[in-house]
Amino acid sequence: MEVRIDGKALADTYAVWTDCEALQASVQEVVEVDRKITEGEYLPKKELTHEVTVQVNISPLAEVGGHTLRLISPRGISNPMPFRVSFQIEPVISEDESQTGSGKPTQGQFVEYPVAINGKISKQLGGEIDYYGFDVEAGRELYFEAFYPSLIADLPDNAGPLGGEILLYLYELSPSWVDPHRLVQLKFNDDPMVYKGGVFSGYSGARARLKHRFAKSGRYLIAVKAFDDQGGPGFVYQLRIALPKSQDLTAGKNSSWPLAHPLSDRWMERSFDQYVSASHIEKISSRTVLLEPAEQQNTEQVGSGLEGDSDPKKAGESKTSAFDPLKSVKTYHAIQDSQGEVSEIELPAIVEGVIDHSGKIDLFRFRTESGQALAFEIETPLEKIPRFHPWVRILDEKQEMVFSSIYNKVHGNNVQLHRYLEPKMTYTFEQDGEYTLQIRDLTSRYSGSDFSYRVLIRSQIPHVGKLELDAGHVNLLQGEAKRLTVTIDREEGFKGEIAIGVENLPVGVRAYPTAMLEADRPSPFDESLESSQKAIFRPETQKLAIMLIADPNASVTELPYRVSLKARPIVEGMPGELIAVKEFPLMVVSMEKNQTSLDAAQQSQN
Repeated sequence: MEVRIDGKALADTYAVWTDCEALQASVQEVVEVDRKITEGEYLPKKELTHEVTVQVNISPLAEVGGHTLRLISPRGISNPMPFRVSFQIEPVISEDESQTGSGKPTQGQFVEYPVAINGKISKQLGGEIDYYGFDVEAGRELYFEAFYPSLIADLPDNAGPLGGEILLYLYELSPSWVDPHRLVQLKFNDDPMVYKGGVFSGYSGARARLKHRFAKSGRYLIAVKAFDDQGGPGFVYQLRIALPKSQDLTAGKNSSWPLAHPLSDRWMERSFDQYVSASHIEKISSRTVLLEPAEQQNTEQVGSGLEGDSDPKKAGESKTSAFDPLKSVKTYHAIQDSQGEVSEIELPAIVEGVIDHSGKIDLFRFRTESGQALAFEIETPLEKIPRFHPWVRILDEKQEMVFSSIYNKVHGNNVQLHRYLEPKMTYTFEQDGEYTLQIRDLTSRYSGSDFSYRVLIRSQIPHVGKLELDAGHVNLLQGEAKRLTVTIDREEGFKGEIAIGVENLPVGVRAYPTAMLEADRPSPFDESLESSQKAIFRPETQKLAIMLIADPNASVTELPYRVSLKARPIVEGMPGELIAVKEFPLMVVSMEKNQTSLDAAQQSQN
């Protein structure tokens, strides 16, 4: 297949970097173009760029999912260009801008489903809307979804805004004697599905989608627009119109579109997409060091780096979190049509069920002891936010709420309260007794056979959580130093050390731990107002800096090196397993060639 990529400072592009060997790509042509940028109804202005034509060969063995291409020039390696490899066989067509424009909303570009359409919101301002018309018979159910590269914080780069959120609107043609071009809106989606870590994703946005069963035969329109009436070269999308049986784009349980070869540690501990199971507990235990208890009676001690109670009388009474990696986790199912009946469970446990009718509430009862520290992790295997909002509440014996999965976060100097539905909670119970886990949809109105949930209730295991690097690629000039920052989540009270290492650096490049002077930034509000809530919903975090330094005579790299960043937990002097934090491409760039390229780019703009 042939791909065209446009951008700035691409004049001397000579190679393409792919994320796997199943994709082979080469540069065919680099030409200078005047890209037209249209703002509303004003005359388009021109911006000088370069267009690179790339030939991409996709092996039949290529992984399904999101892939990335990067261009290589004397200035180094570029930011990633995302695209999808699908197992679907539906035809792919391009938008015909002469037919989709807002001036002809009653016609649009006619398409036949199933189909995937590659389009773009070209105007920077003015609220461009692309219309696509199709015919459908009565009783037919269709599925619509739009993928788009929004803020690419979860691609291997945090490169800033590349595009914007795409919205979908479904219309029926309903002419009247007053307005022969009248459209009646049937359904819309202005709250795109959120899948952090997908190829077409920002911090949260990934795709907008609709599903509708048509009561009447006739011509209908699906409209695509950008949020806040924006647009531009980066506002591209792929619209799919498909039958419900073919709506799932990925194999497996997760309905998002993940990267086929993620370069970073895709640790999904605080996500509704996480797969909660006994294997999840094993994965957590691999991110810490589990130490044998010092004394037999103190079997509830966790290898967290925390000192146990030295009082021998209290040691046997310790009720801190117990963890046995080999202890089986039993799964309990919600009672159907229970009419308030409560299921009795024994911890650790996984509870699962379906909110299949409006107002349904599932109840599970468990017993804890004073001082017992538990973690609650929620998975929604099928339907997710914004359709299914799993609301978990923990009630005491008086049926009073102890805490819930809603995080009340204070913003704006104590004057704003934002509420977040969270997939994980940690809590230390102060009193012995029986407690009830209540789960329902946040509303009493919505339900469905795909409103399924799983909740893992387990003892807390202090461990290393998410590790995040602030760079997706590095271009390092000869004699230059660049700082990388790693953000570390210390989950469930992990107090051990965390060692960070950098592997596979080019000759002449070294990595050094770096001490940073943190700016004194007083909080704009009284953090004590939410400190108790924060302990339930947020881990402790810290930052570690690493300085990459290239020698003045370091060898220039023609192609990128795959540099690996790895971490290792250490508890009481005992090292744990290696954790792959991230792989990123790194190039050493010639100071002289880089300056020449910059001068040429500046002259072309003038």
